[in-house]
Amino acid sequence: MSGKYCDYLKIDESFCDVVSETQMSEHPDLWRSTYPHETFIELVRYCLIDEEDKALWVDGTYGTGKSQCLWTLKKLLESSDDDANGYFEKWQANGTLTRDKADSLKHELSRFKSNGILVPFLYDIRGISDESALYMKIRDEVDREISRRGFHYKGDGSMGDCLVRWIEKDDVNASYMSSILSKPENSSFGISSSEALVERIRSGNCERIVSGVLEECRKRGIKALDLDNDSLKAYLRDISEKNNLRIFLIWDEFSGFFTYKKELVTILQSMVESGKEMHMRLCISTHRSDDESMIGADENTLFKTKDRFRLCRIALPSDIAFQLLSSAIVPKDSDRSEWDRVRQNLADRIGGVVGEIAIHEKSSNKTI
Repeated sequence: MSGKYCDYLKIDESFCDVVSETQMSEHPDLWRSTYPHETFIELVRYCLIDEEDKALWVDGTYGTGKSQCLWTLKKLLESSDDDANGYFEKWQANGTLTRDKADSLKHELSRFKSNGILVPFLYDIRGISDESALYMKIRDEVDREISRRGFHYKGDGSMGDCLVRWIEKDDVNASYMSSILSKPENSSFGISSSEALVERIRSGNCERIVSGVLEECRKRGIKALDLDNDSLKAYLRDISEKNNLRIFLIWDEFSGFFTYKKELVTILQSMVESGKEMHMRLCISTHRSDDESMIGADENTLFKTKDRFRLCRIALPSDIAFQLLSSAIVPKDSDRSEWDRVRQNLADRIGGVVGEIAIHEKSSNKTI
């Protein structure tokens, strides 16, 4: 072999040693380089089981790649069949996945996605101060994902009651809504005051007006909503049925919820229990197991919560460092054919050495 390894090899530009929320947004194709180890494949298979009344709880210690696994799961679920198949075929081609396993995963994933799917992705629990904030965080992320994916219906028809509650919450809200409605550019609503809007919503057949008003609120950065459990259910069910899709909500870095928001655990239980009614399945991730995360919870709460989740632990095989290195180092395009020749030469020489060692060991054993 002439030259150095760096003459033939390079680090794959898509390789990332640590995955964060920023990197996921800046590198949308990062998921394609996720190594499909056994616990990741198990996570994918658990996701593909139709259990809307059973959420997923993913745990694993720091550094096991939970965030990257969950981001890759999101991309596999929402990507085209061609893109998803390309992921499995890449790892089949280099021998990481068998053909049978790759084909099985491609088939199961395509079947699962055939009716349409929306995959909102939340990261940590910042900003959740109470029950309403929890519902709003979910609603806002679903709304962003609906817009990003280009689905035609945004669920405004189910948000009329929320709009009424926001208007009637205090006089400031009511006055501000009246100022929006009275603007000349909004004359097409045929309503110029918040009182008239409330009356129209309560009379029914108001979807067009509610949709227009909420769009005006979005333009101004106003979250004119006051969500409760029932209104969130109605909103998610409306989104799902009108767009003909299921919702798979992934919430990464959820550990703090059980530490700082223990009073909301029963709300979480209720959401999971209502998954089938809302056409939504929840997937959370924590750094600790379910028992460790819920230290201090009474036995009844602990039992009910665990009973509503299917547990999946992300763990790395002992030889993962070598596997990741082999997937992160790729031949330079300009020297690929030369590298193939060098690699074969190295393999032949190593094979010869291994053979000599085997013969020597066999001879030594006979002597002994």
